[in-house]
Amino acid sequence: MAYRISRNLEASLIDFITSELLKDGWTGISVLKGFPQDYKGKVPFIGVEALEIRPQKMEIGSKTNLKYFTVKIRIVAKNDGQRLDLQDWLFDELENDLDYYDY
Repeated sequence: MAYRISRNLEASLIDFITSELLKDGWTGISVLKGFPQDYKGKVPFIGVEALEIRPQKMEIGSKTNLKYFTVKIRIVAKNDGQRLDLQDWLFDELENDLDYYDY
């Protein structure tokens, strides 16, 4: 069974972040779905979680919705310096276009 839009969004973001980490030389950083309850041994990691969709009608009388997604991205690092470096790097990367895939 194919993923629906929220799962596709999470998976697309995970693939994008993982690819960019490798391309830019970051090593040992996992990119995970959500925020694992037991994350010991997984540090450092970036957690990606689609939280909600807020649809808005495209125009009055239309049945077409523009879908605005809220995605939470959490960075759990070995130290505060690494967290800040990852945060700044990730902010810059997310300003680029990324591909959305159907899984």
